[in-house]
Amino acid sequence: MNMTISRKLFGGFLAVLIILTATVAIGYSQITSINSTYTDLIEDKAQKLIQIKELQIAVKQEQVSMRGYLIIGDESALQNFTVAHNEY
Repeated sequence: MNMTISRKLFGGFLAVLIILTATVAIGYSQITSINSTYTDLIEDKAQKLIQIKELQIAVKQEQVSMRGYLIIGDESALQNFTVAHNEY
């Protein structure tokens, strides 16, 4: 088969175009996958941080109530401790 220069050039450019298209498709697929994984990790971490903050608040309320009960002997402080303990 007799290949002219124009056909050879066209074939070469077509091959480069196919390789470029495949590279872009694979890159896009990988970036989408990484983005999805990263988003899941961030959402999971944010949820855990919120739970940690809630636990810290509950522990602080328990500490304050118990301290009030032990120092003053106030029964309402003991009730507040029980409420704070049962909330979390």
